[in-house]
Amino acid sequence: MRFTLLLITATALAQPSRPTFDVLSFKHVGDFQSNIVREEGRTRNNMRPFQFTPASVACRVPLRNILMEAYQLKTYQIQAPEWAQTEVYEINGKMPDGTSRETAQLMLRSALEDRLGMKARLEDKEIAIFRLVVVPGSDKLQKADTDRQSMIRIGGNAFGGPAIPIAILANGLTQAAGRPVIDETGRAGLYKLELHWEPAPMTPGDGDGGSLRLGTDPGILSAIKDFGLKLEPAKKSMPFLTIDKINKEPTEN
Repeated sequence: MRFTLLLITATALAQPSRPTFDVLSFKHVGDFQSNIVREEGRTRNNMRPFQFTPASVACRVPLRNILMEAYQLKTYQIQAPEWAQTEVYEINGKMPDGTSRETAQLMLRSALEDRLGMKARLEDKEIAIFRLVVVPGSDKLQKADTDRQSMIRIGGNAFGGPAIPIAILANGLTQAAGRPVIDETGRAGLYKLELHWEPAPMTPGDGDGGSLRLGTDPGILSAIKDFGLKLEPAKKSMPFLTIDKINKEPTEN
């Protein structure tokens, strides 16, 4: 009996502790529409992207964004309830000074499990993708004049900015391509990327005639050739997060 107890104790001590915030406020603050503010004839949303300091984490974003940050995944790598895209949560977490962002992301996972009762599986799957590559012999990409990323313009059959990373372009191509687009250009840093194209004809599934297709117009796929880029079909194994259970309302702070 004594040997068994010692074995259980040793096993428990060998398991790594699960990092958690020292202090955590986790609130459900409505859906995306209820977080749109109208004032003086203008509209804005009161979302706040993730802000990390060595001692705190704060955000006001849809649940899917929290999952993306906690697991460092793209939206297409997450299988979650549809409401995860629209329901907004506000997080304010305090942690020991000097905590790394990687550890803070583990703390976010713990918060999702503790406050929303999340049960999830992370497993690799092989899926069809497109590789974004440079056309051999092409040198049409222009480096940006600054090392600070610019705002991204999208809409009106245009996409880009004076200083954006190629990975942002790959993300922008994903919806129009119908499968994940992975940046494999090998080009680091920021580039001048201003894409313009002729709009493809609208179809009944695109909505009414006055709608804009943001990110879904296939014309953007042909525009990348102006920068010496192309898409190549391929298959790739990558991690996917499957949410088996999650509550919409968090437990009380």
